[in-house]
Amino acid sequence: MASSYSTYHSGGSKMNSDFTKLSEQIGSSIQKISQNVTSLKRIVSQLGTGHESEKLTHELRHIQHYTNELAKDTRDRLQDLSALPMPQNSNDERMRRMQKERLTNDFSRILQTFQSMQREVKQKTKDSIQQQKRQSDNGFFSDSHPSQLIQLESPVQNQSSIQMQMEDEVQLELMREQEKAMHELETDIVTVNEIFRDLATMVHEQGEVVDSIEAQMESTSIHVTEANQQLVKARDYKFSLRRKKVCIVVCLAVFLSITESRRKMACLISVGLAVLTVIILSIWLSN
Repeated sequence: MASSYSTYHSGGSKMNSDFTKLSEQIGSSIQKISQNVTSLKRIVSQLGTGHESEKLTHELRHIQHYTNELAKDTRDRLQDLSALPMPQNSNDERMRRMQKERLTNDFSRILQTFQSMQREVKQKTKDSIQQQKRQSDNGFFSDSHPSQLIQLESPVQNQSSIQMQMEDEVQLELMREQEKAMHELETDIVTVNEIFRDLATMVHEQGEVVDSIEAQMESTSIHVTEANQQLVKARDYKFSLRRKKVCIVVCLAVFLSITESRRKMACLISVGLAVLTVIILSIWLSN
């Protein structure tokens, strides 16, 4: 018996330890995502201002990718947290549900902010690519460089034309990188949408469990109420039947008493008549 209690107690302690560990990991991940979102806001504020640099672009892509992976990991940990069995104690169960709900809500809110930043980055990147393409087209076909085609075909190129070509190549490579980053960003946005769907499914399933428990509790309450009502009815019926029996017994007693009294009265009358008859006969005979 002691061994069984020890096994149960150690199992409960392990479940509590797993829940605490996962909760702390999820909370830490949410905090990191929040910090990354703050960094993204700072970087996004510089997009489209002409102050973009290769370092800034690299930092942007790194933070986006890292945050996206962090969001997927947090989603998985939340699912693991929901899969843990509930404790038997009602207070512990309520505390766990509140903790899971708080973590889920915090994660959902910061994920919405992160997705909003992703969409803003995508739009600004798209606008930047279109602007660079327009500038490139206007520069190549512009009348301000009427001898550019001739210079490109000339065997001798001056330093300025070489510099322009190098700048064009750098600009073209930058546009390619931006387009690649935008495609990756679109994939990340789809991933975040999938995380939202998983969260919605998880919350819905938890809601069904809660509703089921509440329905079961309500059904149990109804059954208890009905049982109490039936007990009251049975008790009232029993008392009513007992009263009826008492009334019947009393009525029988009264009837028997009256009958017995009548019998005694009849006997007395008979005796009286007999005595009176004897007296009359005696007087008549004596006369």
